[in-house]
Amino acid sequence: MGVTDESAERAEMNAQAAVQALARGLVTALARNIAPGSTAGLPCLVLPAGRTRAGLPVSLELDGRLGADRLLLGIGLALEEVLGCWPAPAVGAALPATG
Repeated sequence: MGVTDESAERAEMNAQAAVQALARGLVTALARNIAPGSTAGLPCLVLPAGRTRAGLPVSLELDGRLGADRLLLGIGLALEEVLGCWPAPAVGAALPATG
């Protein structure tokens, strides 16, 4: 059975709906996890924390109270000394296959 114009159009619409759903989920996650601190003007520090099994970077975000910028930077430096630095991923490197 061949692919008809109607079934191809339906498949494209389903793919677009899936992408839109993912985008909405991303926007919601960003708004819930990032926006409150940044819109309030609170200091924030993001530290690399490793990689997933798929090779994607994972980070840890530390938020401080208003005016605690130096304290937050000091905490970040201390954590970096204890935990060490994570090397940046190679630009254009292929991610490992997931299974």
